[in-house]
Amino acid sequence: MDVSGSVLDQLLAVSLLDRADGWLADRVDQVRRGRQALVTAMERHLPHWSWRLPPGGLSLWVDLRRPVASALAERALAHGLRIGGGARFGAEPGLYENRLRIPYTLPPSVLEEAVCRLGAISASGPPLGSGTAGSRNEWVA
Repeated sequence: MDVSGSVLDQLLAVSLLDRADGWLADRVDQVRRGRQALVTAMERHLPHWSWRLPPGGLSLWVDLRRPVASALAERALAHGLRIGGGARFGAEPGLYENRLRIPYTLPPSVLEEAVCRLGAISASGPPLGSGTAGSRNEWVA
C-alpha cells in the first residue's frame, strides 16, 4: 500500500516489519524500562505534578494544573532541555497549555537528568506565565 512516502522508505519499512520478531520484544522491554525510569524520577523530583501511567505509547502526559506548559518548555530550552509543551500538539492554540509531553524513549540516565533539571527549572526564576503561550509561535504537524 502506498503511504505517500518514497518507494525506498516503504521498502525499508516492509523489510523491518518482516524482521520484527527479532527486535520488537527487545524494543518493547526497552521502552517499558524507560517509562518506569521516568515515572520513578518524576516521583522523586516532581511529586506534586500529576500524570497517569500510560498503558502504551512513547510519552508521559503531565498535568501541570495551570496553563504554563509553553512558558516552562521555553525556560527549559534556555537551560539545555528540549521538551514539548502540550499546546504544540493541539489543533487549537492553548488547548493543552496545562500539559507537558515527556517522551520516555531515551536511556534511563538521560531521563533522570532531564526530570532533575525540570524540577530545578520549575522551582527557579520568576513565576511561570499567566496562561499565554511562550514567545515562540511554533506548530507541529
